[in-house]
Amino acid sequence: MRDFRFSFNVFHITTRQAFVHTCREGERHGYNTVFAADHLGLPAPFPLLVAAAEATERMRVGILVLNAAFWNPALLAREVATTDILTEGRLEVGLGAGHMKWEFDEAGIDWAPGRIG
Repeated sequence: MRDFRFSFNVFHITTRQAFVHTCREGERHGYNTVFAADHLGLPAPFPLLVAAAEATERMRVGILVLNAAFWNPALLAREVATTDILTEGRLEVGLGAGHMKWEFDEAGIDWAPGRIG
């Protein structure tokens, strides 16, 4: 059985200094992972995760959950590969299909609702 892990999410940033402080405090308090979300109105996930890894020594960084439908697959692969290198292999990526139609409308991306069955 794998060890139980604790994480926290970052939904906004005000300053670089405050963000670095939050990440370091999370690590100091024993959190294992810091997660960003992939939603409009929130900070861009990949640069946020690179900065979080740079601010910490061991904490993993991740996207919970990346909206795959927002991204061109080749460009997404490039973002993930680069971020994984810059975080020294500490990147975790959860993939999703997107569920908030308004985000697609705001971004000018065609909405393709999922089908079950």
